[in-house]
Amino acid sequence: MPTQTFTLRVNPQDHKALVRLAALQGKPAAELAREFIAEGLQRALDTKEINTTMDEEDPMLEKASKNPVRFGPAAVP
Repeated sequence: MPTQTFTLRVNPQDHKALVRLAALQGKPAAELAREFIAEGLQRALDTKEINTTMDEEDPMLEKASKNPVRFGPAAVP
């Protein structure tokens, strides 16, 4: 499959870890980064994973809806 150039800025520690891990696996860092992105997208789009995450967040969302955060002048007591 053809690829498209994509610039991604990462902190120096993550870059160093990516380069070292890629070297250990005998592949270019760009290839490893592509694999990580593909796996992350697959997980993010997995309906089972989405449902599990939503089930975990439901109690927090319900609590937040009962205590809304107010912004602006009306928020100051």
